[in-house]
Amino acid sequence: MKNYDVLCIGNYTKDTIISPSGIKVVDGGAVNYAAHAAARLGTKAVVVTHLAKEDDHVVEKFTQSGIDCFVTYTPTSTLLKLEYQPLTLTSAHFLSPRQLARLLQRKSRMLTPGLQ
Repeated sequence: MKNYDVLCIGNYTKDTIISPSGIKVVDGGAVNYAAHAAARLGTKAVVVTHLAKEDDHVVEKFTQSGIDCFVTYTPTSTLLKLEYQPLTLTSAHFLSPRQLARLLQRKSRMLTPGLQ
């Protein structure tokens, strides 16, 4: 029986990202990101997930990274659509130096007990 340091259980997601620069499809999901991060930190990670057979390249990526993967194949993978709108800034989005100083002073009081 193998021993693991980290067990990641969850959905692989096929993310469609829509932004002003275009549309792209990427491999996503917390299980995907967590397992790869754990492996890069030198731990022995294992993934339990489900995905469509057409997304089997994800299992290959886990394996190439030294991550064991136990997968259940389903008719479709979990799909996520993320839409990012263009950022429009106005002067209302900025603090004056005085406003920033007041904000930092209040935060400092909140973080330092007994400071009045």
